[in-house]
Amino acid sequence: MHLFDYLYFVFNGKMRKGFNFLMAPCIWLAIPICQLTDHFNLNKYIGLAITLAVCVGPYIIIDHIYNRTGGRGAFVIKYFKNSQYDKIGWKALVLAVWGILWMVLPLVLYILHKKGEI
Repeated sequence: MHLFDYLYFVFNGKMRKGFNFLMAPCIWLAIPICQLTDHFNLNKYIGLAITLAVCVGPYIIIDHIYNRTGGRGAFVIKYFKNSQYDKIGWKALVLAVWGILWMVLPLVLYILHKKGEI
């Protein structure tokens, strides 16, 4: 099993499309990509295409791996169900770390960068 398999198990939970939370890193990558395409004076449509590729591409890949016919989704859920990692403590820890790592930390870094402190 891989780390992403466990993340899929945690985020899938009761939500059918819980793996959307796995997309948080891609959303934060869209901001610097848009700034870079503007910095290099690229056509706005090229910048939009690059941003969409970075944000939508991983979504399609994750959906294909876990939810398509013969995908890993059902196997992963069956593997982790009723294991020690199915307990609320593990899930809460993973959700907290994922939220801090991909929601709070990038926001703090962005604010510090705008203030000129980093």
